[in-house]
Amino acid sequence: MKILKILIILGGIYFPNISLSQDFEVSPASLIFKADPFENIKQAVSITNHSNKTTMFSITYSDFIFDEEGNAEIVAASSTENSCSKWITPDNDVFEIKPNETYKLSINLLVPEEDYKARWAYMYVQTSQEQTAFNADKDSRAAGLNLSARIAIEITRKPKTLQAANIEIASLREEENSENQNIRTFSALIDNQGNDIHECNVLFIASNLSNAEEHEFERIKLKSFPGYKRKVSFTLPNTLPAGEYSLVALLDYGEKSTLKGARLNKKLIIK
Repeated sequence: MKILKILIILGGIYFPNISLSQDFEVSPASLIFKADPFENIKQAVSITNHSNKTTMFSITYSDFIFDEEGNAEIVAASSTENSCSKWITPDNDVFEIKPNETYKLSINLLVPEEDYKARWAYMYVQTSQEQTAFNADKDSRAAGLNLSARIAIEITRKPKTLQAANIEIASLREEENSENQNIRTFSALIDNQGNDIHECNVLFIASNLSNAEEHEFERIKLKSFPGYKRKVSFTLPNTLPAGEYSLVALLDYGEKSTLKGARLNKKLIIK
């Protein structure tokens, strides 16, 4: 069973390097609800109390947004247009688990309106004696001086009805690298303007301009969320033979999708 990472919060700020002893476990780490409008879908998570005492647990929520590097930032629940936190209803918000026992928590997700966008949120399981780890209320943040350990479950809503994809790759360029001139790094931007989440593969190809020989490099896998731009970076191996090349980045985001591409706007010269 996969043990999830504990999120540590002090006064509403995320401290990823602080750790507290973990005495409970939650599985699975994420839930995907495939639901069209007005559908109600149920799934379950298992919560195991590894401590030597009966413990009360409670449920809280947050949203999360992304930067261009794909890093998630925790924000208040229901504060983003892609949030599904208001659609989530567990069968219990507060419950008790005896030592070394496992509790099955049933989770409902109801899509209450004509909505076909992918949506997401975090649902947290935490001991109820702990202070709520994220709260947008100013008074709560001011009083939030106690460390609180909690486990996050990533919840995603995806519509059953297939959505038209609108995702592009552009702005392929060479990054400046002042630390080591022997390392050449290139980057491109993936822009998801559609309504769905895509598992993407990005492939960089260098084509020799003198003999048309192509050199394919390792595929880079990433997840693209609607409404966000995602930067993908590639470090050129030093095994490429000397010559002049054309460099392209190809985006593949599904079996039935058309490959999208971006080309470096100058020759790639290898000496």
